[in-house]
Amino acid sequence: MQLLEQEASAPTSAARPKPAKTCFIAGSWSDYKPQAMQWDGFCFVHSVIMGWQGFESFQILMDGSWNQRVYPSVPDANPFVQYNVQGPDAGGHGKNWTMGKPSYWSRSPTEAKATRGSRYKVKASVDDRGKVTRVFWQSEEEEEKKRKEAEEKKNKEADKLTNGSVASHSANGYPAGEKPKKDFGVSGEAKDDTTAARDRLTNQLADAKKKATEAVIANVPSSKYCVIGSWSGFQTPEAMEKDGNRFTFTLTLGSKGFESFLILLGGSWNTAIYPSMPNASPALTHDVLGPDDRGHGTWWTIGQREYDPDSKARPGAVYLISAILDSQAHVYKVKWDWVKTLTEVVYWGICDIKYDPNLPPDRRVQMLELGDGRSSSFSQHGEAIKEKFEKEFFMASSGLKRALLVENKKVTHDMFVQANFANLRPLTACYPRHFREQLSDQILQDLEITTEGGAGQVVLKLCNRSRGAGVVVVPDPVKQLNHILYKLLTPPEGRELALWFNRHAAESFEEPLGIIEEQCLHWWSNECPVFLAERCCHSLPVRVPELPQRAFDGTMRVAFVLRDSKTPESDPDDPGRFKVEWLGGYWKLPSFAKQPEKPDAALPESLEEARARVVSSFNSAEKRTAEVLPAHLQEVCAALAPALPWVFRKDALSVNNLQDYYASDPLFCAFALARAAAAVRISKLEESKSILMLAGELLSPDPRTLAERSVRSYIDRNMAVCHMMERNMKLAKPLVLAAARQMQTNSTAHFIEGCYYEEQGDFTHSTLCLRKSIALDPDFKLPYLLLGSCLLRLGKFRHTVQVCQACHLRHCDSAVAHFNLGQALYHLAHSSQLSKEEEEKAVESLRLAKAQVSEQWMPADEGMLQYFLTEPSARPKLKRQPIHTWKVSGWRP
Repeated sequence: MQLLEQEASAPTSAARPKPAKTCFIAGSWSDYKPQAMQWDGFCFVHSVIMGWQGFESFQILMDGSWNQRVYPSVPDANPFVQYNVQGPDAGGHGKNWTMGKPSYWSRSPTEAKATRGSRYKVKASVDDRGKVTRVFWQSEEEEEKKRKEAEEKKNKEADKLTNGSVASHSANGYPAGEKPKKDFGVSGEAKDDTTAARDRLTNQLADAKKKATEAVIANVPSSKYCVIGSWSGFQTPEAMEKDGNRFTFTLTLGSKGFESFLILLGGSWNTAIYPSMPNASPALTHDVLGPDDRGHGTWWTIGQREYDPDSKARPGAVYLISAILDSQAHVYKVKWDWVKTLTEVVYWGICDIKYDPNLPPDRRVQMLELGDGRSSSFSQHGEAIKEKFEKEFFMASSGLKRALLVENKKVTHDMFVQANFANLRPLTACYPRHFREQLSDQILQDLEITTEGGAGQVVLKLCNRSRGAGVVVVPDPVKQLNHILYKLLTPPEGRELALWFNRHAAESFEEPLGIIEEQCLHWWSNECPVFLAERCCHSLPVRVPELPQRAFDGTMRVAFVLRDSKTPESDPDDPGRFKVEWLGGYWKLPSFAKQPEKPDAALPESLEEARARVVSSFNSAEKRTAEVLPAHLQEVCAALAPALPWVFRKDALSVNNLQDYYASDPLFCAFALARAAAAVRISKLEESKSILMLAGELLSPDPRTLAERSVRSYIDRNMAVCHMMERNMKLAKPLVLAAARQMQTNSTAHFIEGCYYEEQGDFTHSTLCLRKSIALDPDFKLPYLLLGSCLLRLGKFRHTVQVCQACHLRHCDSAVAHFNLGQALYHLAHSSQLSKEEEEKAVESLRLAKAQVSEQWMPADEGMLQYFLTEPSARPKLKRQPIHTWKVSGWRP
């Protein structure tokens, strides 16, 4: 098999010597018998002829050894899938690269083009140490077509230029009707008449071409070109910005130090613009091809050393990609320029703090929660924090995985205590989620709240919920705590639960919930076996200019990054290797101001009022923020700086450490291990399943209490998700059903069950499960989205509208809910008369969906939008668009 002509002759960078180890390929076409790959000076290559199935799978073996396998992190990997190259080691069973087979992971319309007899060339790129860093393939037939098209394009352009010049000038080279005139150059000497005429002709052609180009480009829509690349697994087109005669896109190189991309005209794979060779760069001679649907397997690559000698390409390097247009507004050149290199960090996080400078120094700063900066919101006064991170920092590939630490408040508390920073935490105690009569007395005693009129509020918290879910502030714990604990820890069961579902999982979602009723739902459906009780702490009064007479008990949010100052001899568990840098801070304010300070003016508080005076508002309409005084921010940062490196130290939450630390509490240990398994299931699916099995071994074979059943349900539904990710529905089904049976108030288990039935096409059964999920956790966004899609498929458009409207009350920015709502109204308009308000709502919803998720916007979607923008009298002539839904993806960890 010959190499492509462009690859053989075009590269300007020198070929590299063959690595010490040779790559072998073991594939389905040879019954996985290892075959040596050939070194072409840049990478290892091997030609494959597609078999009768139209797809083939393979792995790479170093020196032909099955103990030195190189494999992808997911099954059936291909260039349109986000994955990591793993190995060489003895693992990787069932994880192959697959050519030509559409997989569960990929949504690319160009992936399934292989047919029997198709010839492909597999390539494995290696780094300077001989380690495989990238595996890809290309159709040899397609490459030959592209080469011929590039030659034809060059010939046509040459013919066009020649014919255009001859047609507009006389045979002697002068413009028609003009006589030869003498011209003088800079030296004052007369030019040859022919030379002067040629110069005038050249200038006239250049001016005319420039004006024509400017006129054509001026009419090009700003949204015409999109870029799509490896940073999103080639899944998400992103709009390029129009800048004169070019479209630009700013790209930050990821953890591997290189990224690949191509350009889509109008965001469609059917009109891709791509280079004539794989991994093209400005340093390699190549042609720009397209727009057409043959861009599979060829793209531009920034930073891959064997193709791009640019020494500034490294993780965090920022480049400006430019697609330059010709006189017909076609992309004829793609280039990129280095802009800057960001600072590498291993973690970006936030701390939510109660702060009062009037307290003793060791109690002024009370750390309530940790959070991941990538998933945290920074509104109003906090917007500058996110901007600062994006301008100056990027996450390293070896970034710290700390989901369990920041998402579970018990683990957060335990790590601060273990690192001898308990003074930074409120007085806190942990209890099983099981009601008993003496529980309230135990909490009052542990939090040092006396029954003889002692002051102090109690805050009850679920360990693994965010956005204030499950937070209950008890204003008078001596009188109220026992009753509230009973309501939170005693969910309905059996017939009582069935009657509850009949009332609350009905067709309508309009019934409002009181604060205690909603918090009960969070507690009933929670899978963590324990909860926390904290003695309520407060901040200094915070005032805002628009309400100068009111003072708020705010929560200070401070953001930080951790830099790893590692050296070759560094201890991986040494906290001293982490350096803290602060990004800023601001006050988040609750909905209600503090009560009047005079005792005689204070009134008894309800649970709603007590919570609204302490917990920051997550409702965008009520959200307020305020600036933090520099001196206060400095004191908070100084108090936290010594603690964070210890809390985030490298191996603090490894599987072995979790087993050791929680050996005396096997129930919580099992839950923590299961959460650790969920954190790695995307990249290490087999390891995730192994950890889940380890967690299951810690449980009683016959779980009885709510806490025991919740953990069993949590493990089962996570194992079910693993099997569903592998498309093994036979193994997933019994686990899905077991998770919902073990804990019938588990909202997430009902959601997973709904996902299972939706995948099977049983939309009716799916809607029943999803309604239960929403009834038990009305703040859970995913079941709203999937329920809306199922109801559309069932033709229940009015019910779809209700579900989407309910979703927007809690998640106003959900693009999928906007799309489902607009589509439901579109189909209702074909069977009944919509009101003016409903038509306006349909237009608004479809436009919002189009703006937020432009890469999924299809011609059929545009047809629905244009229907409402067309005069009613002309609408009957328009083709009715079929029902279709956007993919709802994601699993709760």
